[in-house]
Amino acid sequence: MKFSIITAYYKNEELTKEFLDNLKGRLPVNREVIVVNAGSEPIYHELITTRIDLSENKGFSNSMNKGIQQATGDILCIIGNDVFPESPVWLEELGVSMLNTNATLICPDNTNPGLKAYKHVILNEYGDRYTEVKMFPAICYVIRREDFLRIGYFDERFLVGTYEDDDFCRRLKLMNGKIMVDKFVVVKHLLSKTMNLFNVGEVMSKNMDLYLKKWGERK
Repeated sequence: MKFSIITAYYKNEELTKEFLDNLKGRLPVNREVIVVNAGSEPIYHELITTRIDLSENKGFSNSMNKGIQQATGDILCIIGNDVFPESPVWLEELGVSMLNTNATLICPDNTNPGLKAYKHVILNEYGDRYTEVKMFPAICYVIRREDFLRIGYFDERFLVGTYEDDDFCRRLKLMNGKIMVDKFVVVKHLLSKTMNLFNVGEVMSKNMDLYLKKWGERK
């Protein structure tokens, strides 16, 4: 089993280096690390297998889609550059949990109280470790590449970031997929380090309008 770790950055070059530094000693041997540079200064790091330099920033969906298109692993790990895993075997644990729970998408828990909002979309609890949810923010998604391609790429009409994850989870659920949170795997999420470079209110308003036109309501 090979893992493809995919991240992207716009500006925030130093944060991305810190993110990569944190991954040293925390990745499986059979892996590739794909970093998408969305119109910023190129960075160099020993962990990078492939760096994709885009001429401009077209948002989270576009950047991640470009990285996923280059991925060769069986398992995709789509992760923000402001997410810092704590365990040295966090990714292997998520891979095993995906198999054990028959999850389509498995996500880690996080230390940021601002993202505990997933509590309102809980479907089932499985002991102390696993929670099934209707939606989870795209801070860190671990999913089989074949399942991702079956569901489809992130919708690039969503600007910058926000609501592309709601949309992806809705499409996943329509295909009878299951989204699980592994509460024993914890990441630290710094929250909105890229979004804060934009007019967040305007971005969210436009993306919400698009989402409602597409789905009719947010569930």
